[in-house]
Amino acid sequence: MLAERPDGSRRVGADGNVVARPATQEGERRRNRSHRSRGNGLQLLLEDVPGWCLVILIAAAPWAYGTTFPETKEWLAKALCWLGGVFAISFLVRGRWLQISWVSVGLSLLILAYGWWMTWNAKLVYDAAVYYFHPVSQPVPSWPGSVDQKTSWNQMVLISGLFCAFWVVSDLSTRDRWRRRFWWVLSLTGLSIVILGVMQRFSDAPGIFWRADLDCGRTFFATYRYHANAGSFINIIVPLVAAQSVCAFRKDSSQVSKAFWLLALLVVLVSAIINVSRAATVITVCIVAAFCLLEFYQLIRWRRHAVSKRMLFVGTVLILGGVATLVWLIGFNEAYKHWTEFGNSFATNGRFIVYDRIEHYVLPAGSWWGFGPASFGLVFPFFTNGLGIAIQGYWEYAHQDYLQCLTEWGFIGAAIWCLFFANTILRAAWKLGRRDALDTRSRYCGIGCLLALASVLAHSTVDFPMQIASLQLYVSVILGMLAALQYADPSRRRRFRTPFGTDAVEEPVPANGAQLVFEGRKE
Repeated sequence: MLAERPDGSRRVGADGNVVARPATQEGERRRNRSHRSRGNGLQLLLEDVPGWCLVILIAAAPWAYGTTFPETKEWLAKALCWLGGVFAISFLVRGRWLQISWVSVGLSLLILAYGWWMTWNAKLVYDAAVYYFHPVSQPVPSWPGSVDQKTSWNQMVLISGLFCAFWVVSDLSTRDRWRRRFWWVLSLTGLSIVILGVMQRFSDAPGIFWRADLDCGRTFFATYRYHANAGSFINIIVPLVAAQSVCAFRKDSSQVSKAFWLLALLVVLVSAIINVSRAATVITVCIVAAFCLLEFYQLIRWRRHAVSKRMLFVGTVLILGGVATLVWLIGFNEAYKHWTEFGNSFATNGRFIVYDRIEHYVLPAGSWWGFGPASFGLVFPFFTNGLGIAIQGYWEYAHQDYLQCLTEWGFIGAAIWCLFFANTILRAAWKLGRRDALDTRSRYCGIGCLLALASVLAHSTVDFPMQIASLQLYVSVILGMLAALQYADPSRRRRFRTPFGTDAVEEPVPANGAQLVFEGRKE
């Protein structure tokens, strides 16, 4: 029997009949749902604001001449600290706890405490006008401190901002959409820088297009004046774009996506070859080999055919042929000349003398605590007086990041840095090693980030990529994405109804926002 109230409101009972329900109750429920919807929208907006601010910085940092100038480096440091303030306000307002590994948070806070203590307890202040170190009153004379308070202060502001970026990415990347956003902005920004460098090589430009007055030499690339820094940037971008390309060649991707990422991979591989950095070229070859081995392992071990063998073969042939063609068109003269000089440069390279001085003289003088953040360029000249003309010029960096880290942070500080990196890498590798723990795109995103980080760590053995602010920012973002993998939602399996009436189980998909298909219907 149908029941109806005088106000016209009705509801369906358990027996299928419509029974009376007060209109005020129904309206109240609608209002509550509307309030919850607005509240959730506002909460998501507050959570997303730091992420969008960081996206702008990721896109701007490489274009600001790689933030290799003191002015651009200072700008990035202040912007990242403002980002940390926005993130703190967002955290207090949104009312949700952070999804960050507390081991990573503890190690990062320990690094900051160590660096700021060395800065606060500085022994000296360097006067660049007269090239003199002025003694200052140490707050705690019996404890170690930096040899220049101002230099260490500027460096610690940047490091604090970089850790703010790491925390923002670690928290937001636990959600699939933000993990993909960061992946996209890293890949597309890197692609834009690479395209600029290829255009410069193709046009034989004497310098950066809009700043030909800068003293960049002949080995500049894109917005980076030093070819090794540009090479390290390319090494970061190659695995990220390669992972995007592999995902684009899955059977459910559009033809436009396949064509775009195939061309993008082609361009970044060409840039790695025509750039004169030998280390960058070798590392790029290793990255490509790692991806090829991974794909063969997936095909043979797990019998996965998300990418057909024919499509994989055609894509490989097109990439290799396109790389060879573009390298021939653009020219390989500078890079080839650099490779032919490898033997002579290896024998006469002053960096090996620098390495020897650091190992036998600088590190013992720095003891367990080091000389303070960013102090290498100030203290190293005091250990080169007896070398004469064996090494020339001003060595601001050691051209070996690990030795420079030991010089500035000492063995204790370097050990904390090592624990921080090792904790993030091992946790991410453990997550990636578990079958079906992640969906396909998240897995390839993690693999690309892991290879990008490995490329920087490898390049740091022969140069100083970890001293460049834009590269430091990219490494911080990649570390945050890797740290967030352990909190990523586990994959579900998508089921399709086959023509034979059986359910085929294929392709893990993320649990958050996943749509399962049952007999042609989305549930």
